[in-house]
Amino acid sequence: MGKYGTTAVQAAKLLRDGHTSADEAWRDVAAEVFPDAPEAKKKGCPREAFLGLCEAGLIRGVSASTCRKVDSPSLNRRYSVAAARLLVTDPGLASGSKIDLWHRVMTESGADPGKNQNSQMDVVLALWNAGLIDTSAAS
Repeated sequence: MGKYGTTAVQAAKLLRDGHTSADEAWRDVAAEVFPDAPEAKKKGCPREAFLGLCEAGLIRGVSASTCRKVDSPSLNRRYSVAAARLLVTDPGLASGSKIDLWHRVMTESGADPGKNQNSQMDVVLALWNAGLIDTSAAS
């Protein structure tokens, strides 16, 4: 699991243990995982992917209320939710590459399949592999 996947799993655990803000949980963990990399701490794509899963109520044991709702969710939030739903319908995707999952998300969402993923799938797959995606909420 990469560092953004680790950040997602640890932030989810913080929220399950009572932390009340998904954004703050992500930032707190990112500060520990990336102590000497300020740009990595601030990277938006994986953070938004995590927040999208929280906002949709897809992280097991984490209330959607921990994530501030936004009127117009970012594409990264939408992509992560789409990826989680794909994993529920086809769990075998988790044993493939993150690039394969990304291409499925892009194709099914009508986006450019040539667009590069930017750690969004690391977040989704890490949470999936840790058993933290709520499959009943994603179906």
